[in-house]
Amino acid sequence: MEKIINKLRIKYIIVALVTMFVLLGAILTTINITNYSNVAKNADRMTLRIATFGGVLPNGELPVAPNENNNDLERPQRPEEAFDQRYFVVTLDSSGQFVSADLTHISSYDEQAAKKLALDIYSRKNETGWDNVNYRYRIYQNNNQNTIIYADFTRELEPSRNVLNASLIVGLIGLLIASIIIAIVSKYVVKPIEESLNKQKRFISNASHELKTPLTIISANNELLELQYGENESTDNISRNVRKLNELIKDLNRLAKIDELEKLQEYEKIDLSSLVLEVASPFKELFNKQNKHYELNISENVEYSGDKAMLKNLVTILIDNALKYGKSKVVVELNKQANRIKLEVKNDVEDVDIVNTEHIFERFYRSDDVRALGIEGSGIGLSVAKEIVELHKGRIIASVENDTFCMKVEL
Repeated sequence: MEKIINKLRIKYIIVALVTMFVLLGAILTTINITNYSNVAKNADRMTLRIATFGGVLPNGELPVAPNENNNDLERPQRPEEAFDQRYFVVTLDSSGQFVSADLTHISSYDEQAAKKLALDIYSRKNETGWDNVNYRYRIYQNNNQNTIIYADFTRELEPSRNVLNASLIVGLIGLLIASIIIAIVSKYVVKPIEESLNKQKRFISNASHELKTPLTIISANNELLELQYGENESTDNISRNVRKLNELIKDLNRLAKIDELEKLQEYEKIDLSSLVLEVASPFKELFNKQNKHYELNISENVEYSGDKAMLKNLVTILIDNALKYGKSKVVVELNKQANRIKLEVKNDVEDVDIVNTEHIFERFYRSDDVRALGIEGSGIGLSVAKEIVELHKGRIIASVENDTFCMKVEL
């Protein structure tokens, strides 16, 4: 029971944290993209001014741009902007050959470096872009010449980087705090489910106990009737249904006992090959009565450490399930591959469409199509099998291929 509750808590915590991560990530990403986009727009506006006014950033009020009608040029400009902006301008002819370089407004580049950089930028064919993280460039064509403006925006990018760093730190701290709060809240969220499961557990236990006595009485009276009046269709039906209810009680008791376990109480080294043969061999007569082919492919000396009684129960459930639903053939295979033990029980099926592998391990699940076939069952066996496999840290997979249904257990 505790295992189920812990799984629910973990799922709730994961879903809540993923939701928080996506939401917080979307907000912070939007903020940082907006900041970065604004810097890029301002940088493009600046390089456009420089290009428009002959490679020089105008001082004071913005003069009328020659032969230009651009809203970006009409925005106000700080008077100091012409003095604190670092940039250089390289002019190329129409064929892309170097003409001149203006390094007046930058000291970290010489003419050779500026020329090499300008030719590289010109070859990219992009009008604007970022280079070396902090530099924004523009290729401006006018009068059969190409002007390359290369400006330093380190200072302008610094606030955006500070916001990015701060948002990452705040985001991580926020997720950490959220995970602690969600972990605490999850206890209260799953509490109603825990109470419901406890009630279900008590009901199963009480129902199993209360049903035993009347079933024993019914069975005894039925035997008495058979002794007095002989066997007939009615007494046979009573016997069959009493056996069915007794099997259901056994399944419910198995389920209740497994629910109480967090982990296996003890492990013992088991000859799994012998165990599977021991459990599988008695089924041979049942398969013969139903004219079904029964094949055992059991590798020798396969050893495993686990709960012997549970593993016997597991094999019994899987073979009994194949006996009920198999059309004409059942194959049981056990082998060891690398460090994994694989147990497979395969059977052909009459109608592939009635097999629902998505819900097959759910408790008390039986599809309407299966009920219509008149096959007896409680819908508990495979859920018990799954619990047993998970207690042994393995996995069980149900699959359908062509007309063959396969239960594969990996331990």
